[in-house]
Amino acid sequence: MSRPVDAPAHAAATLAAALAQPRPAWVSARSWRLVRALVASLRADAAEALAAGPTQAAEALGVGRATLARWRAGGWLAPPARCSGSASLRRTARPSVALRESTT
Repeated sequence: MSRPVDAPAHAAATLAAALAQPRPAWVSARSWRLVRALVASLRADAAEALAAGPTQAAEALGVGRATLARWRAGGWLAPPARCSGSASLRRTARPSVALRESTT
């Protein structure tokens, strides 16, 4: 059985993890800034999806609830204080769209 195609949210998670590392020499500063802006924009989109609750957000993002919970606990969707090492992401994210803690 073939592996399912990753949802765009998986690509965002991969890019966010890459941003936690120094910029590779082959990537221009302009492209690196664009990646930071893209990940920040996708985080904002995910925050809006989370307003409907984690079950609906997971469905909208094309991932399972366990993946969404893992991303929120310490991955690319974690609040900046808990985000796994991406200072560049914290600089770019807009405070007005910070991910809210869900009680559901």
